[in-house]
Amino acid sequence: MSSTVIFAGLLVILGHAFKVMFDKTRIPDVIPMVVIGLLVGPILGWITPSEFGIMGDLLNSLALSIVLFYSGLEIDMKIINRSLPTGIKLAIFNFLLTMIITSIFSILVLKNSVIEALAIGAIIGGTSFAIVIPMANRLKIADESKTILLLESTFSDVFCIVISLGIFQMIKLREINPGFMIGQVISSFLISSIVGAIGAFFWTMSLKWIRELENDMLLTPAFIIVIFGITEFLGYSGAISSLLLALSQEI
Repeated sequence: MSSTVIFAGLLVILGHAFKVMFDKTRIPDVIPMVVIGLLVGPILGWITPSEFGIMGDLLNSLALSIVLFYSGLEIDMKIINRSLPTGIKLAIFNFLLTMIITSIFSILVLKNSVIEALAIGAIIGGTSFAIVIPMANRLKIADESKTILLLESTFSDVFCIVISLGIFQMIKLREINPGFMIGQVISSFLISSIVGAIGAFFWTMSLKWIRELENDMLLTPAFIIVIFGITEFLGYSGAISSLLLALSQEI
């Protein structure tokens, strides 16, 4: 436990150090953090997921919900209208390409069955917005390119979750049901968006009262986390709800 606490503290210090390095070298600070995580985790085995316990998943959810919300606040609605079709097409293309390549590798090298290979491909088929969004925010790229990357990484996360669950359902029922997966993808986008929009409406109506409270600056992140958690509890995408919550503030 003590080693985990020490490591967590060092990560915070290193995060600030890598931020300074990024300002000078333009190397995204996320990259050395990922390398450190790979070294101390899977490669050297110094830190295991069990040592973080429930706090690991909790901190991950907290960070993702806050990052997506504040990234969404920086998006111009005119840009997102232009970028949405490209973001969706890029998400579909990247997901399918990664899934196919991974599945072929799994079949030929790991000797898995076709359905097992598809499941593995679906699980790792998307780009992680936990990495893509911080990198995009730090790099000097056009706002439209940044928006496309944000949308692509968010949508591909939904594809990973829904299609993986659909394949597991196929394995369980021993039947192929593409309609089930398509329906799950649509319902995930739709319900997650509805939850985010309802949350945005409630928050907007409550702002006048909230601003009269002391230390109200912490209430917005807390509310974002609640909306993220509710959506995940319902089995849908908290990422999309957080993003819609931010975009609704600009309408």
